[in-house]
Amino acid sequence: MNSNTRPELAAKAKGKRHGCKGGAQGRVVTTGPVSVLAVLRCRQTAWKVTELAELLNTGRRSIYDLIENGTLASFRLGTSIRIDPVDVLELIEGLTTGNTRRAA
Repeated sequence: MNSNTRPELAAKAKGKRHGCKGGAQGRVVTTGPVSVLAVLRCRQTAWKVTELAELLNTGRRSIYDLIENGTLASFRLGTSIRIDPVDVLELIEGLTTGNTRRAA
């Protein structure tokens, strides 16, 4: 089962924007396959590296590499690295349409 068909990932995306349906505690409720873009569009809180790696079905090292080479912007909260959901969405949409950008 790949990441875009895992309903539990949709439960991690909170909010009511871009057509997101809020359920209990503001979580997205889904009854079938979930697209990665749908999860990214619904997310309102910062991603942890491990969460993002799981969603994208890749390793943490790949996410750290994107951050280190400037492709994906990030920020620190104490010792933890967090990634703004808007930056992730822009990156993935850019990759799917061929319009990539460097992080500011």
